[in-house]
Amino acid sequence: MLIFLSIVAFVVALGTITYATAFVADITGTFRLLFIDRRFKGVCQALRWLLAAALAGLFLLSVD
Repeated sequence: MLIFLSIVAFVVALGTITYATAFVADITGTFRLLFIDRRFKGVCQALRWLLAAALAGLFLLSVD
């Protein structure tokens, strides 16, 4: 059950971070830079995944 909760926490965190980043990037005009341009797309995606993993880990620590 704990593994399922950690996967759900990761997916929720990743989705929230992705949509929040897209919203801010759309407002500031950097959407193409962060989500389409090949040079920065991978870096931005890796940062989102790492942040989501860290948030899921914090969630797991708080559950135990």
